[in-house]
Amino acid sequence: GARKEIKDWKSFFYQWKSKIKKRAREQRQHISQTGGGGYICSELSETENRLMGLIGWAHVVGCRDVEEPGLPGSEMEAPQEVIIEQIVVENPVLEIFEQEPLIEKAEIMPNSETPSRPTIRVSKTASRKKLVRTKRAQTQLQEAADLYASSTSEMATAVGDMAVAITKLAEGLSQVTIALSNINK
Repeated sequence: GARKEIKDWKSFFYQWKSKIKKRAREQRQHISQTGGGGYICSELSETENRLMGLIGWAHVVGCRDVEEPGLPGSEMEAPQEVIIEQIVVENPVLEIFEQEPLIEKAEIMPNSETPSRPTIRVSKTASRKKLVRTKRAQTQLQEAADLYASSTSEMATAVGDMAVAITKLAEGLSQVTIALSNINK
């Protein structure tokens, strides 16, 4: 009934809000579909439209500027990711009880010179597992900042060298101009 405690009203409002957002999403989806016919779901009432005005239609329509995790281009990754790659050994005899082979060698091989995830490859006799560990985002950000700082300082050095070369060229051209003006006299 109407006599509810604060937590009951909060729960009611939360559920009501959730149902209205769901109906608004369904209505928007049915409007955007083709195929003719009437609406499958009913329109929102005036009170529900007002509530959606308070909540914001961005919950239904979405916001173009916000990147969702899991979409291409997203930089959010799990702290560690393990990829297991197995090599099939062509052997006509199948062994029922197979022992885990010993590790022959393990080495760390970076993928490239740019800041990226290092790859740890572990070679085994019968199968090979490749473990890929991702660095934390903060470490990657720090490496990217360091790389940017070093490239900026190299660019500044190159621009300084270019300025010196242009100054020497200008001095040489002024001497050529003086020499040509002396010849014409």
